[in-house]
Amino acid sequence: MALKRIFWRRAIVALALAPVALICLLIGTLVSSFHKAHIMNNQILSEHEQEFRKIPHPTDTPVIAFKSKVIRPTGNGSNCFYFIGEVRRFSGNRSNLAAFYADKQVQLHFFENKQRDRSYLYGLDQLSNWDISETHSSKNFYLVYTLDSRYDDDNSIDLRCH
Repeated sequence: MALKRIFWRRAIVALALAPVALICLLIGTLVSSFHKAHIMNNQILSEHEQEFRKIPHPTDTPVIAFKSKVIRPTGNGSNCFYFIGEVRRFSGNRSNLAAFYADKQVQLHFFENKQRDRSYLYGLDQLSNWDISETHSSKNFYLVYTLDSRYDDDNSIDLRCH
């Protein structure tokens, strides 16, 4: 009789703890999925950075600031964007720079009054977001960047980017 009572107590405790164990397993799976997505997005971003660093630039245009980030634009829940860009200082005319970058796999935009001439880069369209010191404030700047979505890649992982 005592063995039966011990068996039923343990069975009741086990049944009571089963939902707690299931909830812990579910939370662990979700955390693991988000961590995996973060690692995969960073790996893709790193690949884009390596390609970006291979792009030649005019020698008289020093790098002022560099940024790379994974972006999930508002209103677009299907993929991430991988942004790699440099703010560079130039002297001379814009048409020479545009001709230099014409055959490169980059986009080129010039800042006007400390802002880029179009604003769709999710907060990267203002020089104030680039940590540029005030000593550079009166110089001519341009932004050279790549923005890839990997939209057609079945292996890309979203999970709200990071």
